[in-house]
Amino acid sequence: MFLRDEQENKVNSRAILIDVRDGEAVGWVPDWLLEDVHHLRRQTSEFQIYVERINPDAPSHLQLLCRIEASVETPSGL
Repeated sequence: MFLRDEQENKVNSRAILIDVRDGEAVGWVPDWLLEDVHHLRRQTSEFQIYVERINPDAPSHLQLLCRIEASVETPSGL
């Protein structure tokens, strides 16, 4: 899975889609996490997205729970 900017999104021009390998969108990064994910993407392109849970009985915007893991170098001296 990978992340794709959706700048043409009419609700939020900073929206990020979560896509599977064939380019099919499976959902969006929640708005409250967008700034953190944009910041992460500025820091590294080395990250993985994992599906943690599928909730078929939940409302459509809550059916998929994903986890993003990334390795980011911290500045020396911290």
